[in-house]
Amino acid sequence: MDAPTSVTPAAAPQETQSVKWKAHEKLRNENAIAAMQAAIQSIPPKHLLEPEAGEHYDTRDLAVQRFDNYAFSQGRELCISGGRTAQRLYMKCRAYGGETRNYRKLTEDNRQQKDEEGRLLGRPNRKILKKNCPYHVSAHKRVDEGVITWVTKVNNGTHTCAAIPNPLSLPKYRNRWPLYAATIAEALKHQAANASAGEVRRLLSANNLPPISSREYWNMGGQVRQGKQMGGATKQERFAELHSALQQAGFHTRSRIYTEVNTETGKLTISFGKI
Repeated sequence: MDAPTSVTPAAAPQETQSVKWKAHEKLRNENAIAAMQAAIQSIPPKHLLEPEAGEHYDTRDLAVQRFDNYAFSQGRELCISGGRTAQRLYMKCRAYGGETRNYRKLTEDNRQQKDEEGRLLGRPNRKILKKNCPYHVSAHKRVDEGVITWVTKVNNGTHTCAAIPNPLSLPKYRNRWPLYAATIAEALKHQAANASAGEVRRLLSANNLPPISSREYWNMGGQVRQGKQMGGATKQERFAELHSALQQAGFHTRSRIYTEVNTETGKLTISFGKI
């Protein structure tokens, strides 16, 4: 089994315990290591320590962030399990479970049938990411004298699956890349000119910007319109994040915000454009 990316506590007073991140033994690319170090530095030091039972967070999202931050530092990916409930949060390793679901009730005989040209009619029953990894953490909502907190619990703190040398390669953590906002802006500019995904990847590499997959490249236009790329609560906040990231990367930008209010419905429409 691969050795996991490790974060080890350094000698420090107990109340201000610090941590030292160490790259996975299979992560040898200097640019990827530097990107991981930058991403780790942006994480609160406490989140680099293994989660413990009884930690308190003000909101459910902060509890999710705490679990995700530690998983990222260890080369792991967690997913929310059991649906979205108002009182409890369940997160498991992405490799939980043993087999993929078979909604169509196909048998191996059905899967092996071929058409006249010799092509399989059914997809082989592969186990995708399923390694029966038992890692499981959770949090529950507590109300005490009107104050709401989310209290953590470690149901099973053991991983049996291999760690990922570079978790920044996973779509979930792509926005942790330094200059990720600049990557999105640059890719959208070339997408408007109908550039291919391969051409854009070469241009991004030439400008020392993070890579992007073909699927993400062609889907990002809709995701930006829906507010999924930048993660802000409003369009104004997402635009402000993008503008700030571009300035920090050395870009000089000017833009204009257009607003339109429907007098009948009161709906506010916001759009952005170049000056």
